[in-house]
Amino acid sequence: MATFRKRNGKWQARIQVSSGPTQARTFYKLSDARKWAQQIEEAYQQGLMETRPDPITLYEAFQRYLKDINPRKKRPHIERYRSRAWMQHPLLIF
Repeated sequence: MATFRKRNGKWQARIQVSSGPTQARTFYKLSDARKWAQQIEEAYQQGLMETRPDPITLYEAFQRYLKDINPRKKRPHIERYRSRAWMQHPLLIF
């Protein structure tokens, strides 16, 4: 379902699909926003756009956190220690 609103003299189109992420884009003309919204909604209906990403396990989420986010922390060694301890939990080991 698309919604349109005027922001700072421009038109913003937002598409919210229950089985996928919200998408938004800004246009100078309302007609351009409507065309874009219609194209995106048709793509969802035809199955051309992926609606949900593949689910990941909590263990994989911890791995991704350690790789992508933890190195940018002020004291990464403390977070790394705690995360690895959680990764040893029986519920996370498959």
